[in-house]
Amino acid sequence: MNQYIKRQEEGDTDILEGHWYAVIWGALLLPFLGCTVILILSSVMYYFWRKTYPRKALAINLQGWLAFIAGQAISVLFFQSFWHRYNIWLERIYLKICMLV
Repeated sequence: MNQYIKRQEEGDTDILEGHWYAVIWGALLLPFLGCTVILILSSVMYYFWRKTYPRKALAINLQGWLAFIAGQAISVLFFQSFWHRYNIWLERIYLKICMLV
């Protein structure tokens, strides 16, 4: 209880600040590494804060996992679209080769 009162007196709160949201969700803009960076950063910060700031730790862990899932969904949609176009291109080349033979 004394630690909680001391934190409140110093102005240190158990609420996740806005810049952490920006870092977590902004990391999705990093292609191929964003999801990994998010997961590692949020996990490290969770274990760093879990005893002294339990609500902040839970919030960063939740946001990290939500951003990771969103990043995976974006990746699946992007690559599905890419592979569909790539397969159509390969099929056209294959048909042209077959017509030559």
